[in-house]
Amino acid sequence: MVATPVDANEVRERLLSYARMEAEKIVREAEEEAERILKDSEKEWLRRYQEYKAQEVKKVRDKASQIESEARLKARSSISRTKEEIINGLFREVEDALAKRNFDVAKSLEVLLAKSVEELASRPKKVIVSSKDVELAKSLLKRMGMDDVLVKESPSMIGGVIVESEEGGIVDNSYETRLSIVRDRFLDKVRGILWEGRET
Repeated sequence: MVATPVDANEVRERLLSYARMEAEKIVREAEEEAERILKDSEKEWLRRYQEYKAQEVKKVRDKASQIESEARLKARSSISRTKEEIINGLFREVEDALAKRNFDVAKSLEVLLAKSVEELASRPKKVIVSSKDVELAKSLLKRMGMDDVLVKESPSMIGGVIVESEEGGIVDNSYETRLSIVRDRFLDKVRGILWEGRET
């Protein structure tokens, strides 16, 4: 068998052709991989962006909700404070009216003194009254057959009586204390009258 001579140029061309095909294949695969990576990157970026956007929107909404809640709380606090100031003003006016004593003080003192004596478990030994009512209290006690009871004055008292018994019991029927009791007992009613049908 006779060997066919090898053509070097033909071999080179074949090798170059094969190399080009392999190079083109590698480049094509690389381009496809690059395109896939790019698409995956875009999807991941979009996913992260949407996630970030959602978080930022939530932060903004939470902040807006917090600001609104704080504003509502401040408004309620301000309204409540204003209402309290109005009520305090009303009771101050009542206290001022009591201090002006444009009513039958003698009758008031007589009723409160009798009421206080009734509430005590034993005979009174001391009666405290406003500086303006010392002589009136002595006169009333004398009329009640208790002219031996000590009468003391209190410059800070508006009016009424504080009675102390021989056993140490005390009944406070001063105007200030009675007004305080009225306030505590009827505060909700006063609020209802002033702001009927509204939140108090």
